[in-house]
Amino acid sequence: MPIEEIAPEIIQRLIADFGGKIEAGGKYWQGGRCPACNKKSLWTLVEKPLLPACNHQAKCSYEFKTRDRYADLFVNISERYQPTPENPQATADAYLRIMRGFDLLSLRTWYEQANYWNPNGDRGTATVRFWMNPEKTIGWEKFIDKVNVRDEDGTIEARDSRFIGDFKGWCWTPPHMQIEADKPIYLVEGIFDAIALYLNGYHNVVALMTCGNFPEHIVKAYQQSGAIWTLALDNDDAGRKSTLKHIKRCTAMGLKWDCIQPSEFTSKTDWNDLHIKGKLSREDMKRYAYYGQLLVADTAENKALAMWRYNNKSFFVLDFESQMYIFRLDINKYQKTLDELRRKAGLADDETTPEELRDQAMLDSKALEKLANCLVDFVYTENNPIDNQRFYTFCIRFADGRTNVDTITGTQVAAVGDFRKKLLDVASWAKFKADADAFEWLTEKWASQVRHIHTVAYGGWCPEKGVYIYPGFGVRGSHIERVNTENYVQLGDESIKSAYHDLQITPNFDPSAYRDDWITDLETAWGHNGIILLAYFTASLLTAQIRQKQKDFMFLELVGEPGTGKSTLLEFMWKLMGRRDGSSNYEGFDPSASSASFIGRSMGSVSNLPTVFIEADRDEGKRGRFKAFDWEELKKLYGGKSPYNRGVATSGNETYAPPYLGSLVVAQNAPVDGSEAVLTRLISIYTRRDQTNQQTYEAARRIESLPFDAVSGYILKCLTQAEQLLAVFLEKTGEFERLIRSRPYARTTRISFNHAQLCAAIELLKFTTPIESESVDSAQQHIINQLVPEREQAIKRDHPYVEQLLRVLNYLEDNGDPINHYKNRADSHVIAIRLGDIYELARKHGQELAPEIELVKILKASRRYIKHNYMTCSAISGKSVRCWYLHESL
Repeated sequence: MPIEEIAPEIIQRLIADFGGKIEAGGKYWQGGRCPACNKKSLWTLVEKPLLPACNHQAKCSYEFKTRDRYADLFVNISERYQPTPENPQATADAYLRIMRGFDLLSLRTWYEQANYWNPNGDRGTATVRFWMNPEKTIGWEKFIDKVNVRDEDGTIEARDSRFIGDFKGWCWTPPHMQIEADKPIYLVEGIFDAIALYLNGYHNVVALMTCGNFPEHIVKAYQQSGAIWTLALDNDDAGRKSTLKHIKRCTAMGLKWDCIQPSEFTSKTDWNDLHIKGKLSREDMKRYAYYGQLLVADTAENKALAMWRYNNKSFFVLDFESQMYIFRLDINKYQKTLDELRRKAGLADDETTPEELRDQAMLDSKALEKLANCLVDFVYTENNPIDNQRFYTFCIRFADGRTNVDTITGTQVAAVGDFRKKLLDVASWAKFKADADAFEWLTEKWASQVRHIHTVAYGGWCPEKGVYIYPGFGVRGSHIERVNTENYVQLGDESIKSAYHDLQITPNFDPSAYRDDWITDLETAWGHNGIILLAYFTASLLTAQIRQKQKDFMFLELVGEPGTGKSTLLEFMWKLMGRRDGSSNYEGFDPSASSASFIGRSMGSVSNLPTVFIEADRDEGKRGRFKAFDWEELKKLYGGKSPYNRGVATSGNETYAPPYLGSLVVAQNAPVDGSEAVLTRLISIYTRRDQTNQQTYEAARRIESLPFDAVSGYILKCLTQAEQLLAVFLEKTGEFERLIRSRPYARTTRISFNHAQLCAAIELLKFTTPIESESVDSAQQHIINQLVPEREQAIKRDHPYVEQLLRVLNYLEDNGDPINHYKNRADSHVIAIRLGDIYELARKHGQELAPEIELVKILKASRRYIKHNYMTCSAISGKSVRCWYLHESL
């Protein structure tokens, strides 16, 4: 399939995501909003939209691969382009044309189409296979479709290629290379890099397969050829280190060598990318050779010489071995020295000055001063997602290997004095002696390297980017990426970080350390409750995606008598989630002992994780003491509305009201008392002392003693298969909702829906634990046959405050106090009362009522409520009074 066939779909996606339009001639899509510099500067070719990029190359180098961002448009290559008798390589051909941008005219005999299948994989795939030796025993193949393989320890690994045989010392080359003395042989990392250079006229090219593999077989074969072995590895840290290592080996073998680099910076760029962008001309290669000279310079003076040759500037700043220098060239002295050197060499006025004379004149006329005893690298900018304040992140490296990464505000980077002071704050004994000219030069350079990192104010699922991001790692699809040395996570073409560092989600990333034999003890110790709570925490990792598809997500209430293991169970759930908060085991927080601001901030700091309220509804038994958390707030949280609103410290009227992206667990000794709207949003499970015995106690102790590092990998097992879990959840919710609603006792739609979600959540445990099918079925039947009817009964009961009011009304009537202003006594089910009078009479008789402000809120949401503040002709006084109308009996 030519790329042109899916190009229109790609362009539509680009317009939807970034804006922009196709220009009049129809050749370019341009004007898209660049995520890095926020300018309308993204562009790409309409016919081959493989690598959209920002056209502000001097100040922004943002680009991305559409095959990564819109992978679903490319994954059908295997289905659309099946091999035929006429073309058995049809699928491989399509992959190389579409995904790699190659013209296949001269390549068809270089590869073959094959197939890969793994018994533990989720699919088979066609491959593009290349052989490295004539016997075809050593090779490499690229999977056209990624294959998710379940390892022995249960972890899932996404694979996109594999080696065949032992390739150490071997390499891949295009056929019929012509090795000549003093001609370059380019040593690149991958086969597609090699093909990219070949198609642009650089025919002598060798693919090492990995940057650390030295191609000793071909080097020995052509050791006496006089060819120039030109290191052209990737520009990332691994590629640069391997380049220097291979150069040492070439020197030791007496080989001629050179070096080119695809970029001056360390953000990964490869030759295939440059081929797609059309950046492999002869002029381009001169620039890449210059980048190579910078990498291999062995002294600060030689690096300055290379920079001066290329830029011909009389003033610049350079770094060498993690220290910074100022280069100044005395132009008058240089010209006099050069004239003298030309005279001594006997050159006529019209003769060109040899390079070595120019170099000598420069070295005699230059001044190289140390600017800093460290290397100060600008890394990226980030915006505070709440108040939009901008920060600049710098990496400070010392020659002894010490590295500091820290952020600096705009005011601190505006003036050299402030910058120098801040540098000392963030890096011990960082001496920075730049003058105004040098600092101006540096800030202009840093501005030309601007790179923006997407920052979120929480930890968990990021809906905008479709990834999970925590302070220490991120997950995209089945791929886990740890935070890099610059404090952000690179997930494909997305650079992202979490600014909420208080969230200690720090799982053990070693899959061999993870154990899953705890599921039996969990069920033994807590029965259905343990399975249900585990399922709820597991499904909570999908909360935002579920709300997007199903609008709402259930809340869970864990109620139980003291001493029934609620704390142990919650602490274990957080262990599975990788949460480690200081030295104490984490359960949750008490909203009754917390300010509204703390509650809002805590709930806004997590995404796709539960917020756990502990002992949230205590009654101290004292007059005037009542709960601080209003359960009516649950109604808006249930659908993901913001838990709080607050102003932003700007000169305008901006407010900050982030959506609630988490779930909720309420853990306390007594059930939540609230309106029907609140109770229908909660699923309740109960732990009882009569369900405990020696066997459950021992199982709970074993659960409690499990090391954090042995179980914290559970969250990774869930996150790396989140897409599959979400699909199962959505499908099963519908199935169980239909089943529950068929039961005669299931009368409330929301209760049926919530418990269907819980049944679907339990289904997920089949994919994340070795749970027995019987345990899954038993827990689901418990939900359908016991929890649903219990919840239906719960919403028929009055709130304790309302029950208390009814008792007081009966008491007052029994004592002869007239309270009912309703004239239509034939309607004995309705009463009209004045709350102020009731409170006065209650105090007179020593009867206790809930605080009036609380009772008013509860009454309005009560099923007994009819109307309030209604003008009534009183049956008691005959005057017009305002009354509350309530159902006295239901």
